Amino acid sequence: RESYLSTAMPNSSLFYLRFVFFLFYLVWIALVLFRNRFEYFLYLTNWNWIIGLFYFLNGFLTCARVSLSTKQTLININWVLFPTLMPFALIVTIGYWTIGKNPNDNPYERFIATIQHTINIIFPTIDLLLCTTVLRPTQIIYPIIAMSTYTAMTLIGHLVYKIPWPYSFLDNLLGVGHHVKWDRIVVLVLILLLNTAVSYILMYNVVFLRDKIRVKECDDVDEENDRIDVQSTMKGYFNV
Repeated sequence: RESYLSTAMPNSSLFYLRFVFFLFYLVWIALVLFRNRFEYFLYLTNWNWIIGLFYFLNGFLTCARVSLSTKQTLININWVLFPTLMPFALIVTIGYWTIGKNPNDNPYERFIATIQHTINIIFPTIDLLLCTTVLRPTQIIYPIIAMSTYTAMTLIGHLVYKIPWPYSFLDNLLGVGHHVKWDRIVVLVLILLLNTAVSYILMYNVVFLRDKIRVKECDDVDEENDRIDVQSTMKGYFNV
């Protein structure tokens, strides 16, 4: 399940890079969680950060020197986290910068929001381009399951436990309490799941292009080595 194509960085470098990303995610989540407490888990952005935290934790452990059985377990976990992280990051980032940005935020809130909705896409993109993890079409099920879980918990929280919608614009769009508009909820859920699928397909094609470029680079290197070998052989013949 891991690709063994040539990689842009050796395992040791990717290990340290993922460790730095993991530490940043850990510290940031701790700070925001302390500030928001229970409300932290209401927001899709924070789910994205939690997925990223576990992905980079698992990622740098995968690059470490561990037993073969442990590495296989870590790769299996990565098989789920890798295709889930980027679709969440894309939806969260695009959603914030198009309809979620609050013009009334003070400078501190704007700074927090900017960090949360830029780093969450930058770090996974860097990792995606540098790692050699491959994707399969069937892995699309993992981000869809994760998004369905978030959606179900949000609906249950609002309808059963009277927890407010996580985003204020949903009050007018979907209604509140017993006055919810089920037709709009169904449409919004379908749109969210469709966006998840489209985001995965985009990620899948980026990974495919990445691996295709690497294969070409490997072929070019092999051709150059073959040319050098031929030249060396010919020189040997003429020097006899």
